[in-house]
Amino acid sequence: MVETKGYEVELKLVIDRRPLALSVTADPASYSALPLPQSVRVLLDSEPPQRFEAQHDTYFGHPQIDIAGADQVLRHRENTLFIKKQDRWELQSHRDILTWKGPAQRIGALKSREEIEVDGSVEILTIFRRLGFVPALEIRKHRWISYAEAITISLDAVGELGFFLELEVLTGEKEREAAAATIEKFRRERGLLGFPEEPRSYAKLLQSC
Repeated sequence: MVETKGYEVELKLVIDRRPLALSVTADPASYSALPLPQSVRVLLDSEPPQRFEAQHDTYFGHPQIDIAGADQVLRHRENTLFIKKQDRWELQSHRDILTWKGPAQRIGALKSREEIEVDGSVEILTIFRRLGFVPALEIRKHRWISYAEAITISLDAVGELGFFLELEVLTGEKEREAAAATIEKFRRERGLLGFPEEPRSYAKLLQSC
């Protein structure tokens, strides 16, 4: 089954660049003890995380297709989801997801790109491998997700890279500039202007290390 997500409008902020050794056992409640700046802590206190995802991403390349050069992404994700219910985190599901992302377009400091997801079953991955696609890069991260208005707020702890905050709106093609304005307004109101913007994906950041 294909899930067309439309267009994501995203702003990634660098919170703390330091190599991280993520725990093998995911602990959704551990965000309360993370060494975060005051403004980020205040944001999470006012908009507490409702979801936690332990993600293992594998990015694919192809010997005859320059996927990265075309500014596209082909990614397989093992995603373990926990949901906050009252005062407890409960394991919800484990999914394998295959995602394609189209070339990025810039809206000021923000990035927008088309995104399509399908079930990343073993059979699908086998077909891609038969077609010559091979794993090129792996990334592990822990993601705490909150919601405010139309914005999805993701605090990411990324192995070998550090802490990041992503502000994202999923929208239609014609509403992308309005979504960008919503994110910029939220950023100003929540005291997040002091953090550097990072236009690169985690994969490109890791490749540049």
